Formats: sequence, structure tokens, C-alpha cells
Amino acid sequence: MSRAACYTCFVWGCGLMIMQMIVSFAGIDVTAWGSVPGYFFASSVRSGVIAMVGSLIIVPLVSLFTAKQDAKSLDDMFACYEERVSVVRTEALD
Repeated sequence: MSRAACYTCFVWGCGLMIMQMIVSFAGIDVTAWGSVPGYFFASSVRSGVIAMVGSLIIVPLVSLFTAKQDAKSLDDMFACYEERVSVVRTEALD
């Protein structure tokens, strides 16, 4: 996943949740927004679902149009997992 996809998802989710918070705390009547937005913003649970499902759609789309990270930088990021560690058998059973 590209950084742009992560940032876009973050902005999408935070934007929706801030909008829901404003709607909830200000007592804004969302029925005039139309049937679909009114339905989703009537409950914070529904707008949370839209934030999560929207992220599942946004990430692949943004990743299609952004540059991929090179293999060396990915290897450098995950190099810490290559370290050998000794543990007691009861902590790491086969």
C-alpha cells in the first residue's frame, strides 16, 4: 500500500467522523440532505460503517495511481524481523 493511500484513507475516515460529530453535537437535522446521506448520518454507527467500507474501496483505487515503494526500502523496514531470538520452549511451542 502506498503512503498516499494511507493518507487518503486517514483523511476520509477522519473527515467523515468529524462531520458526524458536528451533526450529532449540533443537533443538525439530516433528513433534508436526501435519503441516502440522511440515512447514514442519522446514526454514528452507520457513518462509521461508511468510513470503513469507503476505505476498502479507496485504498486499491489510490494504490493503482501512485508509485510503489522500491524493494530495498521495504526490506529495510522489515529487517528487524530477521533477527534470531532465543526463547524458552514453553513460550514458543512448535
